[in-house]
Amino acid sequence: VGAQNRFSWENADESYVVGAEIEGRVGLTPKLDLRGNLTLIESETTVRTEQFEETRRMYGQAPY
Repeated sequence: VGAQNRFSWENADESYVVGAEIEGRVGLTPKLDLRGNLTLIESETTVRTEQFEETRRMYGQAPY
C-alpha cells in the first residue's frame, strides 16, 4: 500500500551480441522434408547508474 513499484527504461552503456546459426533440410520423400535449425547466441549488456552497475543478458534473450 505504501510502497510503489517503479519501472523506467534507460539505454545501456555497453552491449554486444555474437552468435552462429546452422540450418539443414533432408528430403525423406517427394512430399516430406525434415528440417532443423540450431542457433547459438550470447549477449551481454551493462547498465550503470549512480547507485549500481549491472551486467546481464540482453532483455528477451533466452538463457540457453
